[in-house]
Amino acid sequence: MKILFLIILIFAVSYCDYDKYIGYDHTAQDLLTTALIEGTVTHFYTGEPVFNASIRIGNQETLSNINGYYSINYILTDNENRNKPVPIHISAPDYFPDSLITLIEPLGKEYNFQLKYAAPIILNAVRRI
Repeated sequence: MKILFLIILIFAVSYCDYDKYIGYDHTAQDLLTTALIEGTVTHFYTGEPVFNASIRIGNQETLSNINGYYSINYILTDNENRNKPVPIHISAPDYFPDSLITLIEPLGKEYNFQLKYAAPIILNAVRRI
């Protein structure tokens, strides 16, 4: 009887799907290769959207639409996979540029920017005392 039980046990163990019963998954999950970076660019004082603002993340660039919205599927490099900071530069005609240095998360992130208007100086309108 013990021999029959041992044979059945060996048979059951040899044909059993261990992963199904113990929950172990031996395959590794692939790393994400892109991250969705999105947000809006607005006027600092009025909150109005800034059209055609250039957003440069690392060596990739995009422009904001008429609503100030931008998005880019940023291709992650080895630097981002190793948590190295990446510069983000924002510029638009007639506005002072802005920039920040941040870590790009593989799941993406929203970055909203407010640019200050660079009003031209009109020398003839200056009141002299």
